[in-house]
Amino acid sequence: MIASDAVKTALTYTKNAPHDAIILGLGQSWDYAQLQKACNLIAEHDLPVILCQPDAYCPDPNGNIPDSGALMALIETTLYRKVPTIVIGKPNKAFVEPVFASTDIPRNRAIIFGDRLRTDMATADACGITGALVLTGETKRKDVTDDMNYIVLDDLNDLFS
Repeated sequence: MIASDAVKTALTYTKNAPHDAIILGLGQSWDYAQLQKACNLIAEHDLPVILCQPDAYCPDPNGNIPDSGALMALIETTLYRKVPTIVIGKPNKAFVEPVFASTDIPRNRAIIFGDRLRTDMATADACGITGALVLTGETKRKDVTDDMNYIVLDDLNDLFS
């Protein structure tokens, strides 16, 4: 597992457990030895990769940092092949469906806010709920097309004006 401590805790990660899959998430303390082990396990046992989400980078005040999508690309490049992948976070609607199953929130009253078309707005589309595209991150005004059915905000301050 190459992921944050929060993901490891949520999944009750045990370091020496048998390997059924490789889990990739945003983890800022990974090293090449972990990536080498992941590549070797995938190559030797044809393990699938479970991605927390496929974003290539995560914004950071000091500049973008590689996210799980970048690590996945690195692994596939190293192995010279596509690797079976299961995405458990955005844009997989299974990521959001528990909210609707455990609350009385109607879909027509829910909004997903995000700055990425490929993951955040794709999640809204997959769940059949309104997407609010905030142009403070990955997506820029030039990326917005007339056929997109999202609320488009320059930033969250637009909510109050």
